[in-house]
Amino acid sequence: MKSKGIWATLLASALTLTLLGSVTAAHWTSREFVAGNPSCADGFKYENPLGGDVVDGTLDLPGAAYITIDVTNTSAGPVFSFTASGFLVSQVTVKGGPNAYQYFYEPLTGADSGLHSPTNPNNGKYYGLSHLCFYGEDKKAPPDPKK
Repeated sequence: MKSKGIWATLLASALTLTLLGSVTAAHWTSREFVAGNPSCADGFKYENPLGGDVVDGTLDLPGAAYITIDVTNTSAGPVFSFTASGFLVSQVTVKGGPNAYQYFYEPLTGADSGLHSPTNPNNGKYYGLSHLCFYGEDKKAPPDPKK
């Protein structure tokens, strides 16, 4: 009988963690297309120093904060997820090809997935990832590219 109680407790704990995980993983509240190469001033930039597609890795931030980036190649092109530790994200700029997308979060978030660059009109797939720029709780948003 005690083993049934233990299994029920473990199952309830796993279900709670699953539900909490889905609540804390945000999805962007709005997205803007930006023609050209928007500035990463006042943000934290992550790019592959070898000049290719962004690869999985960690972006170290001041203090003990960091952002872990996980890139997945899909049939539609590369997408990525991020998880921040010690830092909340207000915006992510994703540069790929000649343009970028800016993803905005309200409220701020510590994680998201499925982000990608704009679509290449020549093949209908997302451009490769050139670089990512993260803005957060203590960072200003980048200049408005329309001004």
